[in-house]
Amino acid sequence: MIVVDASIAVAWILPEDQTQAAVSLLESRHELVAVDLIKVEVFSAVLKAIRVKRLTPNHAASAIAQFGRTSVKTQQAAGFVPEAFAIAQRHGGSVYDACYIALARSLDAPLATDDEGMAKIAEAVGVTVHRASQGFAGLLD
Repeated sequence: MIVVDASIAVAWILPEDQTQAAVSLLESRHELVAVDLIKVEVFSAVLKAIRVKRLTPNHAASAIAQFGRTSVKTQQAAGFVPEAFAIAQRHGGSVYDACYIALARSLDAPLATDDEGMAKIAEAVGVTVHRASQGFAGLLD
């Protein structure tokens, strides 16, 4: 089981530097899980892509549908907010990002991300992190 954050999910549906690594994770045998905030964050990224004319509304609809077909299981972020608040207060970052970290801690699962700030905070609280920028070395071998 691997916790994935929104940076990974966005790379699945929008061309990013780490799209190939992110897609390889999606296609792996690993069970992927995230907090339900991932949906809001992905839709926000798609909307931003429309606004900066990186995507047409039709392509955006296709990207959203593609995200909907992924096998990511979600858990309600609300259950992780108190711990996430404490993590963010102590280590920095946002409560949103810390929800993914708190989920990973609760499942004793690694976190896959392309967000270096989140990765450093996760490592500070004892979560194993796999970075898309490193092609998820060791995770997909």
